[in-house]
Amino acid sequence: MKRINSKKKNDPILKKIEFKIKHFVNKRLFNKKDPIIINEITDVFELKPNCRILLLRQDRIGDLLVSVPFIKYLRNKYLECEIDIILSEKNINAKRAVEPYISNIYLYEKKILKIIKLIIDLKKRKYDLLIDLYDNSSTTSTFLIKFIKAKYNLGLEKSNNLIYSHIVPLLDKNKYHIVERIANLSIPFGFLLQKNDLLLEFNIFESEKKQAEEKLKIEKNKKYLGINLSGSTEAKYWGTENYIGLIKKINIENPEIEIIIFATEKFENELNIIVSDTKSKATPRTNSFLEFAANISLCDFLISVDTSVVHLAAAFQIPIISLHIWTGTIDTGLPWYSFNNQNKYLVTKNNLSDIKVIDVFNAYLELI
Repeated sequence: MKRINSKKKNDPILKKIEFKIKHFVNKRLFNKKDPIIINEITDVFELKPNCRILLLRQDRIGDLLVSVPFIKYLRNKYLECEIDIILSEKNINAKRAVEPYISNIYLYEKKILKIIKLIIDLKKRKYDLLIDLYDNSSTTSTFLIKFIKAKYNLGLEKSNNLIYSHIVPLLDKNKYHIVERIANLSIPFGFLLQKNDLLLEFNIFESEKKQAEEKLKIEKNKKYLGINLSGSTEAKYWGTENYIGLIKKINIENPEIEIIIFATEKFENELNIIVSDTKSKATPRTNSFLEFAANISLCDFLISVDTSVVHLAAAFQIPIISLHIWTGTIDTGLPWYSFNNQNKYLVTKNNLSDIKVIDVFNAYLELI
């Protein structure tokens, strides 16, 4: 506990140092010319059939999944163009989400020599257009845009505007889901994606699904509730007693429903306690995101604190309850709930453990 408090005290100093470094870098990378703001639906770039487009998405799995609708429609418009994408070490394992629509996938690794090689290779491709899919400012994106030197650079309106040649308005984060905000990048291509068009997807092959069914011992005549215990950080853990209390209520209310639990190795002790104290079973551990996604696809209902699972639920059209830490500020915007999918989401400003068991249970009753 003392270590946690000590770390918190250092955070403001580290943040200040990080901010100064970013400010120093950005000041030298920005263009002096203001970008062109695209407010109306129009074909700005008039790209030729043999054009080359590069997408920046070098962040987390959830960020990649919410970008799929825009990427899909960009491919449908430019069937003959080469559309490449930069992914990171954190989301490269989820590349299946965009593979049907992408020509080449490049990996961004935080190693200076590999970054230099990546930039040299990409610069040689002479891109007609580079699209930054981030809705927050990214120093890495700014750096890549400056040195790859595409003919045009497109992004959402934000604090690093001067790096782009063209920008589109950033929709209100407290009114529009992240999927809709990214989709607004379609304006300069002469079309605007409507909400019904914005369907997430992640392709699981039949062989992968069958293998998952065998490992999980899925029975066709039963219903399965999948509970994902943890997220990318320890802050995304609801609490062992909370999970036990919830599962026991579900065991009583719906004893016929099989409960399967997903957890990372970090939470193995908590997982064992929960399974030993409730009518539930742990899923086999896997380091493969594809296997994990295949397992998720077999659930009839889901409960999750992790947004990658939330977006997989949308892709598979599985009803889900999601728990979020949400401050409701201008910067954070709406929680990343399951978009265009049957869902219930609960929020708290401080700790996930503050969300009451009875509230999650009631959401569960409403969902099923």
